[in-house]
Amino acid sequence: MAALFVLTAMPVTVPIFLQRHPESFNRVCVIVGLVLVVWGRRPVAARVMGGAGGLVMAGVVVASAFWCWHFYISPSLATPHTFRAATVFHGSIGDARERLRKFGATSVIGTETDGISYSEARFNDALSEPQRAELKEGIAALPGVSRVELCSVRDCG
Repeated sequence: MAALFVLTAMPVTVPIFLQRHPESFNRVCVIVGLVLVVWGRRPVAARVMGGAGGLVMAGVVVASAFWCWHFYISPSLATPHTFRAATVFHGSIGDARERLRKFGATSVIGTETDGISYSEARFNDALSEPQRAELKEGIAALPGVSRVELCSVRDCG
């Protein structure tokens, strides 16, 4: 039943966008009014439009749920697989990349956020806890590194 009210309210909002054009505003008001009067006198049409509105609303709810899951819930539940270290580099990122591959890093990239330089070292999910600790120590041993921490999937991908 709520979908019926939504479908009735949607065409009523159309004239709002035409307030600065009086002739168009009047025409649209008359057309919308006539359509709603005719629609109100046909119960079968009202049921069909109510059903269509219900399907549209169900689609919107499902799409919103999927969007929230994909962008908010799923990343917050994912296991982090990236270490982020605040750095002041004294060499190229390639040097750090080669040194950290020995500890299990799959890729090392340099980023900057709010004027602070970071190195991000990604690793496989299969890396054991002791190996992750060795990788963290290896990152901390790099010159210019001030702190090393796990980076959430939302922030580091």
